[in-house]
Amino acid sequence: MKKQSKEGDVTPPGGSMESSLIDGVRESSRVDVFLQSEIERFQEELKGKDEFMRQESVRLQGESFERGNRTEELERELKRLKQNALLSIEAVKKEAEKDVDDEVNRDAQKVNMLDEANKLKTTETLLQQKALLLKMSIVSSIKHNLVLIT
Repeated sequence: MKKQSKEGDVTPPGGSMESSLIDGVRESSRVDVFLQSEIERFQEELKGKDEFMRQESVRLQGESFERGNRTEELERELKRLKQNALLSIEAVKKEAEKDVDDEVNRDAQKVNMLDEANKLKTTETLLQQKALLLKMSIVSSIKHNLVLIT
């Protein structure tokens, strides 16, 4: 227990007030040193975390930049593919139009040939009719001349 001095001071058991104060100061110093070391440790941890966050930020910015570049690359590739597809479609369309034109020309030639064949057939028929009429006329003339002779 604590003893009370003559003046009414309370002194700790086994020592004087001065030694208690000195012990308190020492304890306070130890606490200060401990707290200072803890503050320094937390500051080091914070520096490490700050560095990690900075590196992560740089890494993420790099990835974002790469994604942006890749997106631009893909957009250019898509545009090129669309242009090639349009050119291919246009080429196929022109080829198909040429094929259709060629087919139309062949059909027109066939029609012209059929018209010519029909004209020739009509001419042949007319010539055959004229030849028949001429033969009939000759036969009729011969008959008439035979009638006159006899």
